[in-house]
Amino acid sequence: MFVYLLAYLDRANLGVAKLQMQMDLNFTDAIIGLGAGVYFFGFVVISLPGSLVVERWSARKWIASIMIAWGVAATVMGFLGTPLLGALSTKAQFYLLRFLLGVAEAGFFPGVVVYFSHWFRMEDRALAFFVVTQPMAVATGIPMSRWVLDHIHWYGLVGWRWVFILEGAPPILFGFITLWYLADRPHTAK
Repeated sequence: MFVYLLAYLDRANLGVAKLQMQMDLNFTDAIIGLGAGVYFFGFVVISLPGSLVVERWSARKWIASIMIAWGVAATVMGFLGTPLLGALSTKAQFYLLRFLLGVAEAGFFPGVVVYFSHWFRMEDRALAFFVVTQPMAVATGIPMSRWVLDHIHWYGLVGWRWVFILEGAPPILFGFITLWYLADRPHTAK
């Protein structure tokens, strides 16, 4: 549930960072809107293939790789328009990173559903607890993002950059924990 909260937060934090990003990067509402939409294009492109991969490969490895990839994409958003991201225009960097974030997050929900199916009988699966994290992310995460935006300005980076960096780092950490801690199926558990 906590990791799904992080995923939803990484989708929504663009709305919090938007105003400062627009001032710093000279982005229009149209650029931000297209970037938000590009995320969902990446999400749709990978959803079905991602669902198939998780069943045939390893739910644990798939979920972990998704978390690490989305964490990296979200964290790198904090460095838009800097020399760290090379020669692409800032707009192109933004669109590419939003697309990659969508691609990375697309397989998470189906991956967790498949993972649950390996561990729980149909009548014992409580996906409602999992899905309720979406409103929890909005209720808790958005105010937290706003606090970061207003109060964190370390190392010469403005608040909106820290929103992406600080909210992108935990999925990377939890991706490695997932890889180490979870077992794919009950018969492989220690």
